[in-house]
Amino acid sequence: MKKLILLLSLVLLVGLLAACGRNGDDVTDDTTQNEEQTQDGQNVQDDADTTPSDDEAATGFDSINWDEPASFSWWMISVPNDQWATMNDNPAIHYVQYRFNTTLDFQHPVAGTEADALAIMMGTGRYTNVMHLSTYQGNVPQLYYDGIIINIMDWLDYMPNLRHWLETDPEFARIALDDQGRKLTLASVADEYTPPWSGLVYRHDILETMTGGNVQFPSGYDVPTTIEDWEYMLPMFLEFFQAAGFADFAPLILPASPMGIFHFGELMNSFGAYYAAYVRDGVVYAGMLQPAMFDYISTMRDWFERGWIHQDFASRVGDMFFMPNPPLVFGGAAGSFFGMMMHLGDRLSMPDFGMYVDVRAMPSPRAEGITHRDMLSPSPYGGGGIGNAIYAGTEYIGRLLAVLDFFYSDDGGRLRSIGPSADQIPPGSDALARMGMPEGTHWFDENGNIVFHPYMETVGGPIEITAVNAIHVGGYHRLNFTNSMRTEEAFTAHGHWSVHWADSVVHELPSALSFTDEEAAILSTNSARIQDLTDQMIALFITGGAELNEDTWNDFLDQLRGLGAYENRDIQQAAFDRFQARTQ
Repeated sequence: MKKLILLLSLVLLVGLLAACGRNGDDVTDDTTQNEEQTQDGQNVQDDADTTPSDDEAATGFDSINWDEPASFSWWMISVPNDQWATMNDNPAIHYVQYRFNTTLDFQHPVAGTEADALAIMMGTGRYTNVMHLSTYQGNVPQLYYDGIIINIMDWLDYMPNLRHWLETDPEFARIALDDQGRKLTLASVADEYTPPWSGLVYRHDILETMTGGNVQFPSGYDVPTTIEDWEYMLPMFLEFFQAAGFADFAPLILPASPMGIFHFGELMNSFGAYYAAYVRDGVVYAGMLQPAMFDYISTMRDWFERGWIHQDFASRVGDMFFMPNPPLVFGGAAGSFFGMMMHLGDRLSMPDFGMYVDVRAMPSPRAEGITHRDMLSPSPYGGGGIGNAIYAGTEYIGRLLAVLDFFYSDDGGRLRSIGPSADQIPPGSDALARMGMPEGTHWFDENGNIVFHPYMETVGGPIEITAVNAIHVGGYHRLNFTNSMRTEEAFTAHGHWSVHWADSVVHELPSALSFTDEEAAILSTNSARIQDLTDQMIALFITGGAELNEDTWNDFLDQLRGLGAYENRDIQQAAFDRFQARTQ
């Protein structure tokens, strides 16, 4: 399997590099290209000056000749859905391309290889015009210093909608700009709270079978809410799968990457633990060094020895965190796992094989003595973060930014968030028709209220919203539409997955932190070594490959300190302090 993934990655990379080599060569505007060709054809920046010329800055958006076609390449992470494999087939993108007479040529890595594929592309120096940097493991500001990406603030004459947000929404400006007032990537601005799109789920139907319809969690709640509830539930999953004769099964699927933990800390939350740095009362903590992490790992070791955790979980390093061990999940052989709306209810049933399931959402369980205040929640500082960067060698940056600015408008934000309405389906595009929605994903009734197509996942239909929107493109995230139309199932699931957020005083670090060159270099070096050690040792501690007691755990923590865990924490604290000072 690993060989197959590697082969697919290499094949895709060859195609990606071939596409990247164009770097917008199809653009026909007469702007002088800010790059030179070496003998081997590789694009090289003349210098680090990525600001527009005086003529470009003076004319801006109104100077663009939209009658001339243009084409730009775009490196984008994989976007999982059942309707298409590339955003070149995305109906929202079709409309933007038609409206602006501009082709956006997306290149995607194989799912699960995003970080490695991006690193390889960056190492070649053959960049796409737009680069989604959410999986970039280097220092984004260094890309600017090296003349690889632009400071978007220098080009706002081409982006009137983005300029409006920056000038009228101080909170957005605070998270969108770095400590030096630069904007190096196009991230998002939302109009409402973002509900969680994923979380812990379990097979309630198995518990009904094993108890004769008399499921009674020790906590007294109707869903598993405490660690005691889980220790009531997991052995029933084990007994069910063994009695049914499953050759491979998992009462609990624990992710192999990263490090035998859930991506957003769901199960670690039960113990007040988190693997990465977090903030509590303005103080940054190194999560792996806190005592609660030992409690979590010790419990996972115990559950593994009891057979409650998939015995081969550590080998599943290629699984995406939101799509754990698909053979077990979709084969009916998983009792609890990290899931999404697409897993809930009877969606995983296989009537042709006589399998009917009932998957339900559940909150992060609480260990004894842990309250919602102690459980990690998202940063209260909203969005921003790392999004799409613009290659400085692009032939006509202004036109590209003008196209992307549409996503910061009201109509563009609606398209980006919930897909095209009927008037946003261009001639020749059958993407929505093939999904059974030729009328568009939504429309408005006589009172101006939005109505979603019944096929949309938002109202209980089969079509995932990620198949029709352009959410990974930076812009205005119009959550007022989707939040108001959540189904009862979605409302219940979101409530379980975020039940502790309101009371929590433990938060992730803001994604909008920025670091100096020296800080970024230290973080990069230290973090790589820390990651290698933790990836190895956490799996060994859980599976029994390494002895686990207070002495061996303290030896492990000493190694982390020696690799710079405290140094990283101090750097992150300084960056957090600077971030907070932006509000002064």
